[in-house]
Amino acid sequence: MKSYSVETGDGIIQDFSISFKEQKTSFVLERWEYNNLERITLIFTGVVLQDFEYFSDFNCISDIGETSDAVEFQPYWQAYLDKWQKHVKRHLAEIAQGASWRYFFISTSGGLDGFVICKDFELTTAIVLDGD
Repeated sequence: MKSYSVETGDGIIQDFSISFKEQKTSFVLERWEYNNLERITLIFTGVVLQDFEYFSDFNCISDIGETSDAVEFQPYWQAYLDKWQKHVKRHLAEIAQGASWRYFFISTSGGLDGFVICKDFELTTAIVLDGD
């Protein structure tokens, strides 16, 4: 499983949005990298299934992991499947059709946790405050 902890670790979620119409989920994180304030944007597109829980007023990313293997991803979404399987049959059938899905888990040191199953992912960074 690929980890994005170097790129996103200690990023505090500033914005989180879901567009069901566009099948897009995005996060904006901020973190201090040395003396610079860094803004990290995560965009998941072609989202077929996602779940998030444990929202709080402080959501600090500890890791984002990615795999393309549904079996390897199983532990991260098994509880969701156990609870909602009969309600998401159409989505599960779409996933089972074998398209090139990307499976992501999001974990925090406090606050939001969840997963996203999507077709594409984009991660960008920018320095918004240069402390040097």
